[in-house]
Amino acid sequence: MVNDIIDSKMLDNKFTNDVITLIGKPNWTDTTNTGKTKKMNYTVQISYGFDIDPKFCKTLELEVDTTNNKIKSIMLNKENDRRSFIEKFLTN
Repeated sequence: MVNDIIDSKMLDNKFTNDVITLIGKPNWTDTTNTGKTKKMNYTVQISYGFDIDPKFCKTLELEVDTTNNKIKSIMLNKENDRRSFIEKFLTN
């Protein structure tokens, strides 16, 4: 589904309020000193393995043009997967 959002460019050049209406409130927002949104992050996948600390995370990052409050770029970020083979097999 995330790849479809990126490939179809359905969020490109949309206002941030429209994006929030379409896919919901972001998990994390980066703002400037003036309070304008620079980036919006949505957690796509997170795995803790057998620990309480996350060992793998995928996020959808939307970069916002602060002059007009529209989305200017979208990317999928993946951390290095630090789960063991057994953790990968037994956890999502």
